This record gives sequence, C-alpha cells and structure tokens, in this order.
Amino acid sequence: MGKILAREPIQTTPRFSNVSLFLFGAVFLLIGLGITLASLRIGGLTMKSANAPEWTLTLMGIGFIGGAGLIWGSGWTCYQKSQRARKVAEQNPHLPAMQDHPWDLTGSSSPRWAPFIKALLTAVGLTVFLSIFNWVAFWGIERPLMVKLIVGLFDVILIFMWWQTYLTFVRALKFGASRLNWATFPLQPDTVHLSWEPGQGMQPWNRATFTLRCVQETWRAVKSGEGTQTNASHEELWKQLIETEKNDGRVLQDTVPLTFTIPEMIPGSDLQATSPIFWELDVEVEVPGVDFHSRFLVPIYRLNEAAERVPSEA
Repeated sequence: MGKILAREPIQTTPRFSNVSLFLFGAVFLLIGLGITLASLRIGGLTMKSANAPEWTLTLMGIGFIGGAGLIWGSGWTCYQKSQRARKVAEQNPHLPAMQDHPWDLTGSSSPRWAPFIKALLTAVGLTVFLSIFNWVAFWGIERPLMVKLIVGLFDVILIFMWWQTYLTFVRALKFGASRLNWATFPLQPDTVHLSWEPGQGMQPWNRATFTLRCVQETWRAVKSGEGTQTNASHEELWKQLIETEKNDGRVLQDTVPLTFTIPEMIPGSDLQATSPIFWELDVEVEVPGVDFHSRFLVPIYRLNEAAERVPSEA
C-alpha cells in the first residue's frame, strides 16, 4: 500500500444531488433566521432562556445563514462544473480525455486569489460560529474545566486557520499566478514533457522541487457512534521528483522544462471511475520569507494507438 495523502476529493461526480444540498442549506437558513430574529426581538420571537448576550446569538444566527450560503454556493459550483464538463465533452467527441474532465488543451494556470478568499470565508465563518461557545465557556455562568478545554482547543484550531489564511494572502500578493504547459494533449507515458512558467517574486530562490505523482481516491464507509460516514482516502501509487539547486546554475525565469519517465505498470487518469485515478504536479520553491507552493492537475492517459493527440498551442 502506498503513502496516504491529505487531499480534497477530486471526484467530479457530485456525491449529493442538488435537491439534497438545497434542502440541507434551507435547514441552516431557517435555523439562522429564527435565532437572528429572536435575538433582535423581531416578529414577536424571543430567547428568554438563553444564558448569553443577544449580540452573541445574533452572530450565531448569522453564522447559520452564512453556512446556508456556503452550502448553496457549493451546490451551484458543482452544477456549473457538471454543465461545463458536459459542454466540453460534446464539443470534443474525438478526444476521450475530454469525456473524463474539461481539460484546457494547452495547460493549466494556478489561481491567485481564490485560495485566499476560500480560506478567509472559512476562518470568518468559524470565528462567528465559535463566538457563542466562547461566551458560554468563559464569560457566562461558571462552566466545568472540561468545557473550557474543549472550547479552548477549537480556539487554537481557529488561530491556526487565521495564520494559514495570512500565509495564503502573502503568497497571493508576493507570487501571483503561475502556469503549467503540456507539449501535447493528452500526455501519454512513458515520457512526459511539461514546462512551468513561474510567476513574480521567485527571485532570489534557493531550491525548486517538482513532484509528479499518481494518486487513487477511494471512498470508504466509516462507522462511528453517530452513524456511518463516507470519507475519501488518497493513496500515492507512484511519484518522481526533480530537484533544482540554485548553485546548479539554473535560473527560474521564463519557462522551466520538465521531463518525467513513467513505468509501464502505472495507470493513467480516470477521474470518472468509482475509485478515481488522477495525476498531479506539485511545485515548491524555497525563497526568503514565505515559500511558494502550487499544485496542478495533469492530463496523463494511457490511450490506444488510435487515440488522437492534439499539438499544444503553447
């Protein structure tokens, strides 16, 4: 068994229907509206039994409303992605890889501000959600030490999330976006040729590491006291590293050519399988201050000899 990696699910088929997501979000919205209206004493609603200031209840209600927005936003994003994938597949019936994923024929660009915005919204949402628990644990009626320790643990996690959000902002501001280009589409083993275009802020640099890996995603049912949950597990099937030291005389500017050799027994991409297989390239550059890191999904497929290959325009 290969190394288990920490990854977000890559499977492109939605695991929940749009109707389920809408209903789930509606529950959050109704709870949030009820708490917010009661805390503001609107519509005759009150929360007399609540042992907390009304402002904390208002924040909690807003947190539930924001949760509904995130759930609906996630559902809308999944719907847009599925519609785009279907349209791209219809426009490229001669390319099997396009039936698997809506690839760009020339390469992939790393997002600049999207990771920061996502991290910021998550940190703000958790801050609002934990505000009521902090009041109950530390400022209301004297609570048991165990309650304070549990809430304090979540506060430590929240501080770590805000630190990661700060680092994400610094990286976006310092480095900008970079791009990975592929010479042909789709890429096929045994030899894969890529080229990476670094963004700004890479000079001076100390070391650059490029890691190409094949990953398989497996969904497993995990039983707990609260029932059965389905979690994604990611196993590294194969990887190859290319390391570049500053004293090698190489310069990180314009484009960096990359060549990887893949063994015959390693499978190609299959993102629509029950247990999806995908390829990714990790780029890490050590620079003074905050280091650069980006990850790209790479279209490596094992196709038959009749499969069409399209020259890249890059």
